[in-house]
Amino acid sequence: IVAEEIGMDSVQFRLRNILKPGSETQTGHLLEQSVGAEKTVTQAATAADWKKVSKNKMHNGRYLKGIGIAACHYGNCLGAAGWHMDGSGARVQIQRDGSVHVSYGLVDMGQGAVTVVTQMTAEALGINPDHITVLPTDSSIVPDSGPSVASRNVIMTGNAIRNAAEKLIPVLRSAAADLLSCDQKNIELVNDQATNTDSGDSIPFSQLAEYLYAHNSKTETLGWWHVPSLDYDPVKGLGEAYFTYSYATQVAEVSVDTLTGLVKVEHVWAAHDIGKAINPAGIEGQVEGGVVQGAGWALSENFILEEAEIKTTNLSTYLLPTTLDSPGVNTIIIEEPEKEGPWGAKGVGEPSIIPTAAAIVNAASNAVGHQFTSIPLLPEHVLDVIEERKTRNR
Repeated sequence: IVAEEIGMDSVQFRLRNILKPGSETQTGHLLEQSVGAEKTVTQAATAADWKKVSKNKMHNGRYLKGIGIAACHYGNCLGAAGWHMDGSGARVQIQRDGSVHVSYGLVDMGQGAVTVVTQMTAEALGINPDHITVLPTDSSIVPDSGPSVASRNVIMTGNAIRNAAEKLIPVLRSAAADLLSCDQKNIELVNDQATNTDSGDSIPFSQLAEYLYAHNSKTETLGWWHVPSLDYDPVKGLGEAYFTYSYATQVAEVSVDTLTGLVKVEHVWAAHDIGKAINPAGIEGQVEGGVVQGAGWALSENFILEEAEIKTTNLSTYLLPTTLDSPGVNTIIIEEPEKEGPWGAKGVGEPSIIPTAAAIVNAASNAVGHQFTSIPLLPEHVLDVIEERKTRNR
């Protein structure tokens, strides 16, 4: 809206005001690293061919085409208000056959956490992911690690796994040094092997595990990680509200049916700074799911609340998007590693949905030539605006 008022392209307006390394957030948090906001804007706009499309709005008979953009930054984990409970655990157990069991305190609700936990455990111990078994979350095995919210699962669990591995690695190196008759500092654990980097001699991880059991060595440990201290004043609302942020920009292209008022999302280009991609395919799935949810939020999910009474009583009148309502999605992964994240990773859960509705509404506004300011963008509301503009132009 501001960009239009001053006659500036909305992408350029965002780039002029975007957070960068050295910027301060609205709470006065100085951002020094892992700030990929600018890249999300430029790469999403480039992928969508923003300059060309935004200047050449398409009118195809009864359909109007429009393009819109929205960006966000999102605090990872529970932030200053929830810092006291922002810790997470992971228990790693090496079995006698060389397989590894891992338990963690958060929950996989379908977002693919088990896959990522498998990958991170394998990476931390230098073994094949096929040897990892992720056990069901059980608070009798791993301490309560808080809720699976706030895009915190990968950061919290990954760091807890690394902490557990750091306790086991010296034991593994000591055993390997005994077996290979060398100094512990020469032991490298990678690709299911313990290798003497001086001689090149190696033994399989399974043999190492058997040796640990035969010598009654440590084979199990609990890892724990807590979010770093945050310098935040809750009275003034100033300081480090979160320890790090994820950034996202989405560009949406829509068509508006001037006969029915129906808005259809044709395509979304979604650029996300996730720190480091542990599982790129999983990130794509998260973003695609978030975009579809965001489309429903923008266009059809009409939750009616009147004087504290819910009028939307069932799902038959609360229209969720289906497969046929799902737009094409291009996921653009941007990596600006976070020093406190496991292998540099940050979160992607909520950021995948946050910009979507705004981008879609901006695109519909661009198509119709009227700035919509509320959601859901129901067909009858869009049609009223179209008819009003037709009457005004007669």
